[in-house]
Amino acid sequence: MEHLSLGLRVLPVLLDTLTVNRDACRRAAEGGYANATELADALVEQGVPFREAHDAVGAIVRHAISRSVPLEALSLEELRRFAPRTPDSVYDRLRLDSLLARRDVPGGTAPARVEEALAQAERRLLSVTQR
Repeated sequence: MEHLSLGLRVLPVLLDTLTVNRDACRRAAEGGYANATELADALVEQGVPFREAHDAVGAIVRHAISRSVPLEALSLEELRRFAPRTPDSVYDRLRLDSLLARRDVPGGTAPARVEEALAQAERRLLSVTQR
């Protein structure tokens, strides 16, 4: 418990001096196929059973990896080769900002939810360090 207490007292100092390279973080997030879930959701909304959507998106991701490109760099024709019911509007949903905003639930990735979680964590951290 003593080590935990020490760690929690050091954490605010660390966080106060932390700098985040937003561009590098964004590039990492855009390059990791995190939008594959959004593609599967788009297919399900078109009436594709989840199991089929999951399989199709897996094939699409493997195809994108083989070409060393992100999902959004694939043409609609390429996407539809694996998932014929891919909607025309799919590219709007594959954008990082869009997919983050769509997860507007407690614990989700929508900016307002992340701000809530950060504020809650800060309150908890302050309550622990002030003991």
